Amino acid sequence: KADPDKRYEVERIWIANITGIIATARIFHNKVGVGGSDTALLYDADVPANGILELEGLFYLYDEGDAIVVYSTTGSALVFTAFGKEIDL
Repeated sequence: KADPDKRYEVERIWIANITGIIATARIFHNKVGVGGSDTALLYDADVPANGILELEGLFYLYDEGDAIVVYSTTGSALVFTAFGKEIDL
């Protein structure tokens, strides 16, 4: 359950392609009750074979149910890692 006295800040997302072929990534910042392509941070971005793509920015998660949602359109070719911190309000 989300703590009303905290917010969660995602500062960076790394996408690693662990295969020898180009793979496509999608990342969404879904708020409670809102989803779909309107929330896309990254959509159909090519990640090079055996390469890394980095997405930088500040994405805040305030409410229970807020989420960073990731997809690989090439099976399990991609590994997503998010970095951030918990902040007291």
